[in-house]
Amino acid sequence: MIKKIISLTLFLVSVFILSTCGFDESDDYGMAWIPPGTFWMGDDLSDFAIEKPEHQVTLVKGFYMSKFPITQRQYYSVMKVNPSTFEADLAIGGNIPVECVSWYDAIVFCNKLSKKNGFDPVYKISDSTDPSYWGAPGATWDAVEIVSGANGYRLPTEAEWEYACRAGTKTAFNWKTDKITTDQANFYADYPEESPYLYNGSPAGESPEMTTEVGSYDPNSWKLYDMHGNVWEWCWDWYGVYPEDGGVDYRGSSTGTYRVMRGGAWNNEGGLPPQK
Repeated sequence: MIKKIISLTLFLVSVFILSTCGFDESDDYGMAWIPPGTFWMGDDLSDFAIEKPEHQVTLVKGFYMSKFPITQRQYYSVMKVNPSTFEADLAIGGNIPVECVSWYDAIVFCNKLSKKNGFDPVYKISDSTDPSYWGAPGATWDAVEIVSGANGYRLPTEAEWEYACRAGTKTAFNWKTDKITTDQANFYADYPEESPYLYNGSPAGESPEMTTEVGSYDPNSWKLYDMHGNVWEWCWDWYGVYPEDGGVDYRGSSTGTYRVMRGGAWNNEGGLPPQK
């Protein structure tokens, strides 16, 4: 069976992408196939130390990844709450991404969705995959484990996220350029032309200054939407120093203080390339 990934994204900001072993073309979450491969992760030329060193990573297995960030309608259907600031009318679709979602909310959503759809939950805490037994988020939750062989939904690793975002490209953005415009992604660009806040000399533009419906901008070549801007997307990994060589199926630091978010959001200045 092939795992598939769905991505949530948080508001100030996080949503998510998920992954599971089962796949059904009628799946409400809409999955795109991500083939196995090797790529260079990070950026040695970046001004940000956290992006260094650039290192090679090989992903030996392909996976399915949700085409869109999780919407408020999808989140509510599983969690029965909508924490979003930019609240959508769920009665008429609710296709704005859910936000104000913590990393802990994301793994609970993954397990509940897995159970709802007949898959094996991926995450366990104190030997239980039932979030109702996990108690309040805290130190115990930081010891969450992945159930070996489980076929349910999960968050992508940071390496999987960047590989999927790049979709074979080597430029800062996945449309094969090192600049970004407000026609390509939802980010904050209401600055004078040539502002230092605009990434790499990208043009200024009028920004929505809020989240927008998923799929409002063109996807990358692997049919993934909103990988740049709109809402941040949670990954499995802890933030940590990159290795010189990521090797095979790199999963990030084993411990840390913060979990990784990628992709930038509607309120980020100048947009963020995949390394950030």
